[in-house]
Amino acid sequence: MRFKLLLILALIAALGASSCKNKARSKLPDKNDKVTAFATIPSYKVMFLALDKLEAADSANLDRSAVLQATEDTLHLAFSWGVLSANAQLAVNGRDVAWLQAITGQLTDLAPALGFKDIAAKLDADVQPLISKGDWDLLEATFYNLQYTVEQDLWKLERYADYTLMALGAWARSTNQIARLVSLDYRTDTATLLMQRDAWQSLAENLGLISAPNYVSSAPFKQALAKVREMRALMDQPLKGTFNEEQLSRIVAVTEQIWEAFYPPQSKETP
Repeated sequence: MRFKLLLILALIAALGASSCKNKARSKLPDKNDKVTAFATIPSYKVMFLALDKLEAADSANLDRSAVLQATEDTLHLAFSWGVLSANAQLAVNGRDVAWLQAITGQLTDLAPALGFKDIAAKLDADVQPLISKGDWDLLEATFYNLQYTVEQDLWKLERYADYTLMALGAWARSTNQIARLVSLDYRTDTATLLMQRDAWQSLAENLGLISAPNYVSSAPFKQALAKVREMRALMDQPLKGTFNEEQLSRIVAVTEQIWEAFYPPQSKETP
């Protein structure tokens, strides 16, 4: 009887250890055994599934404000990269050559400041020929792959704060832009696509884990963290699985406030 009890306890311990190990592995985008409390954040790509269903999905209805402010602060640089990555997909969807070229130039300028000189050269070499050919499908894939590659590199370098801020820029921008389009042609099925609880939960948790003094003491970070937590709460509000028009308006406002935490209105320029 004692032997049987010890065997059961050993089995429970083994299962517990396996569960913890698997949990740690599940958080890693490259499936390595590196353990961290930070979670990987779902790709913002899912937001663009809404565009095919929106009659208002036209670049004329989008905010083209872009980040042109020079800074060496990676807090802003990482966030800006994510914003531009989302804008690139909007420009591709709208077949907007001028906007996409401007975004590509800004990403190329940002890459070395984030420590990715090779990516800057590759970006320019890969994108310009595709723009010239008008190969929009391959451009879409190229920008998604670019974002994935940079996020992977940040994760491998254990730059979890920059990884999180980059993902925040992409999620805040894509959510804001698409929520605006949904509000122009409100339907419950398209509003449902804004239900991204896992992403905002992961963003809120990761931001809460960032401890670098130059980040957590800054006003933009504090404001963004509060608004991300508000977005997480908004994800729990819908009745019958979708957002009503009032909730949709709040999503537009809160994601705009995340953007403005980093770049107040007077610092935004076009394109």
